[in-house]
Amino acid sequence: MVAARGRDTVYLPMLDGTPYRRNLSFAEWWGEVVFVDDRRAQLSRRDLVRAIADQDGGAHVDPALNEAYARLSRHNSLGWVIKTGKEQLPIPKPERAAVRQVAHELLCTLVAGYMKRQEQQADVFFGGAMAFDTLPPEWRDKGSPGRNDPCPCGSGRKFKKCHGAA
Repeated sequence: MVAARGRDTVYLPMLDGTPYRRNLSFAEWWGEVVFVDDRRAQLSRRDLVRAIADQDGGAHVDPALNEAYARLSRHNSLGWVIKTGKEQLPIPKPERAAVRQVAHELLCTLVAGYMKRQEQQADVFFGGAMAFDTLPPEWRDKGSPGRNDPCPCGSGRKFKKCHGAA
């Protein structure tokens, strides 16, 4: 989710505000792709957490950043920007909101009754995992993709099995 407050636009975890819930095995959940960047590089929850823990201020096991993670965290490889007049500013740090969402999902699984909603105040919220500017042209006029259409995130999976799962 993206929250806009003028020039201060940030990614936020959806927490319990996610539009759907699914039951997955740990292996499916841990390995599920959560980011697909502009070069179609994929990062799963496992990739994201390991890159942060081992490379980016965590345990410092590996001195070099994984290329896909470095592009995500340092070079706006998702391509999301906020337009303020003639200026386009990249929206920074999607990995921080994503790892917070991963932690939240774990807490929901491990702690009975755990719930948390996003309390950040903002002028505008943009929902979900898709930037509508990046939808294929044939979907822009139709709104959301159909259940059997390819997911706009670029994972190659059907929308119903990816970001449209109920």
